[in-house]
Amino acid sequence: MWELKRLYEMQEVSKNNRYISWNEKEALKNWAIVCGSTAMNEYLFNFVIDEMRLQDQSQVG
Repeated sequence: MWELKRLYEMQEVSKNNRYISWNEKEALKNWAIVCGSTAMNEYLFNFVIDEMRLQDQSQVG
């Protein structure tokens, strides 16, 4: 989840800083490094979504 958060933050930072070149291609490349080349099935997708929800709830509470 840390890597997913970092990918999102880098994309947001690059929108406001022209010296940081970060785009969807870079994000996908890093995602593939972390997750591998195996396709994500529904079970794994739901797991990632649930983890994101837990992270969001821990930020609020």
